Amino acid sequence: YLHHARAGKRVLALASKVMNGLDNVALRRLSRSEVESELEFVGFLVLHCPAKPESADVLSTLRSASHRLQMITGDQLLTACHVATQLGLASLPILVLQKA
Repeated sequence: YLHHARAGKRVLALASKVMNGLDNVALRRLSRSEVESELEFVGFLVLHCPAKPESADVLSTLRSASHRLQMITGDQLLTACHVATQLGLASLPILVLQKA
């Protein structure tokens, strides 16, 4: 998944779990941890969501008008770094430190 995230893609992990013998009421009473335990990984969903074509120009215009630009996102770090570079928000090479 890191390859896709570095390329600016949104990556979702997909998993499933068979829950036999439980009706809707019983399923709704389960805690989140019960539902999300013992899942079987089934793959990744990779989404390509490019920035709008005009975004880089708009940000450049704002920067020229002395606005301070900051990016706030919920994206995975590598995806956000790619987008920031594409839009000119990163002025230096991005260094991502990872735990060994």
